[in-house]
Amino acid sequence: MRLTVFAVSIALGFAVGYSVRKGEEVREARLFVIERSTNANLVAYDARLKSDGFDTRSPISVYWILNEDGGRREELSTLERRLAYGVEISRASAEEVVFALVSLAGRPITVRLESGEPVAIVEIDGERSRLERVFVQTRESGILPSVEWVELRGLRLRDGRRSTERILP
Repeated sequence: MRLTVFAVSIALGFAVGYSVRKGEEVREARLFVIERSTNANLVAYDARLKSDGFDTRSPISVYWILNEDGGRREELSTLERRLAYGVEISRASAEEVVFALVSLAGRPITVRLESGEPVAIVEIDGERSRLERVFVQTRESGILPSVEWVELRGLRLRDGRRSTERILP
């Protein structure tokens, strides 16, 4: 069901602004991206970092990279955030953030700092892995596309080998 909702919001393109708090030194560092079969545009997930660790008030930034429009950045729409690409933060401290994608709520992602850079850790095919990419295969079916499968790609923590898991709706 969540993957179906995910597909519904893929078709929507309403932009909603996101304001950054003034006066704070915050940098963003890429965690992973979602690639989609529909076009070259990506959904990027970045950790927001301050000098003392994660920005606990807003630890994850999610936005479009519109490769089909010169790589321009665009914020997600309200529907995209709530139904497909948004995140639900379950825990946030300066050292660690735990969240899930709203469309894959049963798959928590833990973000930690390694050598000062954030890494996203998730279970892929039964192994704790560093998440690098998510791919969504859709099929055009009437007005809105439907999700055929979602693939998680990363590197296993125990041995550094590639890990891949395909999730069916």
